[in-house]
Amino acid sequence: MNQPKAKEQLLEILTEACGRPKPPIRSETDLLDSGLLDSLALIELLEGIEDRFGVVLEPTRIPRERWGTPLSILRLIEENQG
Repeated sequence: MNQPKAKEQLLEILTEACGRPKPPIRSETDLLDSGLLDSLALIELLEGIEDRFGVVLEPTRIPRERWGTPLSILRLIEENQG
């Protein structure tokens, strides 16, 4: 996976899923403590990841802290790609 391109794509997905927050989402943004990644945004994120990366993630099998930042989510995608 081309990491810079994948990171850019993930940030686009997150921006859409989280309702285009201000300030913009960065690689180190805390998505959980900031309240950006709520249950609806998580569903949209999962759909976006499946569409863009072909990876199906099961949120009930992944510890909460793994969803904490865009970088940690990118690692999840990398770990689950075929």
